[in-house]
Amino acid sequence: MNQLFLLTILCLSTFAAFAQNEDKIVTQVTSTQRDSVMTDTLPEIIVKAKEQIETADKVILMPAPILRKHAANALDLTGLMGIAGLVVSPQEKSVTTHTGAEVVLCINGVVARAEDVAMLQAQDVVKMEYLRTPSGKWAGKAAVLNYIVRNSGGNVYLSADEGFIYQRGEYVAAVDYTRGKTKLRLAAMSKWDRNHSYVEESGLYTFANGYQLTRYYSPDHTLARHHGEDVRFELNNKGDAHRFNLTLGLDASTMPTHDMTTAVIYLNDTTTMHRHANSKALSPNIFLEYTKWLPFNQIIHFVASGSYGHNTYHSLYEETGQNTVTSHVKEDNFALAGQGRYFKTFTNQLMFMLMAGHALTNYKDHYSGTSTGYQHLVTNVTTAMLQLSRSAGSLSWYATAGVSNSAVSLGGKHYNYCSPIAYYGGTYAPRQDLSLSLNGVLTHTLFDPGNKNSMTLPVSFFEATQGNPDIEPLRVLSNTLSLSKQWSNHSLAVSYMSYIYFNNIVHQYYADPSVIYDKKLNDGNFYGNMLSASWSFSALSDRLRVSLTGIGEYNAVRGDVYDLSRTIVRGRANVTWLQGDFKFSANFKTPSTQLDIREPFLVHDPMKLDFLAGWNHNGWSVELWLNNPFNRYYKSHEWMDYGCYDMDRWRMNETAGRSVSLKVTYTFNFGKKTDHSDVQFNPVINSAIMKSL
Repeated sequence: MNQLFLLTILCLSTFAAFAQNEDKIVTQVTSTQRDSVMTDTLPEIIVKAKEQIETADKVILMPAPILRKHAANALDLTGLMGIAGLVVSPQEKSVTTHTGAEVVLCINGVVARAEDVAMLQAQDVVKMEYLRTPSGKWAGKAAVLNYIVRNSGGNVYLSADEGFIYQRGEYVAAVDYTRGKTKLRLAAMSKWDRNHSYVEESGLYTFANGYQLTRYYSPDHTLARHHGEDVRFELNNKGDAHRFNLTLGLDASTMPTHDMTTAVIYLNDTTTMHRHANSKALSPNIFLEYTKWLPFNQIIHFVASGSYGHNTYHSLYEETGQNTVTSHVKEDNFALAGQGRYFKTFTNQLMFMLMAGHALTNYKDHYSGTSTGYQHLVTNVTTAMLQLSRSAGSLSWYATAGVSNSAVSLGGKHYNYCSPIAYYGGTYAPRQDLSLSLNGVLTHTLFDPGNKNSMTLPVSFFEATQGNPDIEPLRVLSNTLSLSKQWSNHSLAVSYMSYIYFNNIVHQYYADPSVIYDKKLNDGNFYGNMLSASWSFSALSDRLRVSLTGIGEYNAVRGDVYDLSRTIVRGRANVTWLQGDFKFSANFKTPSTQLDIREPFLVHDPMKLDFLAGWNHNGWSVELWLNNPFNRYYKSHEWMDYGCYDMDRWRMNETAGRSVSLKVTYTFNFGKKTDHSDVQFNPVINSAIMKSL
């Protein structure tokens, strides 16, 4: 893949030179309405308005000129704005709400990855649209952040990010060019890391015959190396009454080495344990999107995607005096998905939407080694929904109802799960500085092939992971009530979130006379309650930006296997100073103890602190990050008594520990300026492989 990456860089250079002689003309851009399908012209009054405007449809965000000047890219610009209610991490390339939910990112109304937003020049962002209660094709999402971009005829983006102490690197090159109503884009990314993270654990194991075994281990040596490449070609064409998007991608990832050597201490014995694993994954993919505007306020919208994946995984477990355990897995899979939507808007601003979609995934896994077997897993998910929405004056609302059917075939057995779906919400914005929103969801989790599996794989000489072919998707009921208020240079966002996971999926440990098994099952419900408040303000002509967030939670697991609850209080803070071409920032997160429902277990995370010094000038950006300066490893503590397994574990995470990273970025425009929409695709390498390490 290194040769492929170098070839792509050469193509990018040639592509940029092709249009170097084009003139530059700046034109007006269009923005996306609340349903992310229809467009309207950006009013001149909004350009002169304040930084944040509340409306019934959306929140309009206008970045101040000083923020554009100091932002390395559009994602960095979002972080500098300190939007109350959003948590932005340009270094980790993520945007979430302050309740922890993922925010859908769009560029001119089309879905994008955070990596793609990080390639946008801050000066090209005209405004942002933040939807707390998204409807239309985004119904059911926690939030949507849409970047309205002044697209150039041509853009070139080059970036190199090098990490020290924790050794890592990420290199990105992208070029796009627009001629008429057609845009072409070619992008390539390569990244690597050398990770020395490790786990210390003391465990007490009780077998079915009453025999008890204690084990303590702390690795003497651990190293995991990862490499990843991502190459994409994109074509976008937008006419007066249509829009067409095409993305072709090739994604590859390798873990050539994951080695761990550990001294293991038992009650009356000490042994040496060695684990080794490696894996490879390759996935070409395609994404198609077509939108057609019809007479009488009608729209049809189609989306289709497909991918093929070839994955391999190998692991080895050796321990003094015990039999060697090996696992070799080869997997071929493919996924096909399609959706169609019909929109009709009536004269009273009432909009009707009809959606139908189907998704197929097919996994074929061959296991060899200590455990041998063949697994064929097929899923077919069919969904149909109706939606009504209306926006008039200071009030907007939407209501969606539908049904989803998941048909699963595993090892010749067939399972069928039919679930109702409902999305609903609304916003009341009596003034441009005040809004109250409700976002509700009744749905089920997407099918996870890692949960439904018929294989049993040994992990050590007395531990095994057991698949559960009978596990069912869990259902979710969630409601989020949000209040937003701005005054002077201050912004406040308060929200209360209540959610229930029905048929919660948890791990259960059980024992026979010689083996401790770990399997997943549906047990009881998980109840969550979260109250959060986020306050941000600017001062000294916007040079000083401060944001503070406080979160309180009460979570409980109630079932036959587990009956647990926990109250949590945590917070975070950010301070940013802008001066000349320089910016300085500090981020702080308080320590906290939480109830994690994945096992479940209790986990204590320490405080987290990082600093940034940056410089931006004439298309050049240099950023120096210092993370967690006091400890090389981010040390979290996990513990739980599972009956036959009493666990006490310390995770030493090098990726979030002490590190210094230097990122250098250069961007420039070329060619004629013109209006166009962007297109992005989020590639995913599918896998249903059960891994023993």
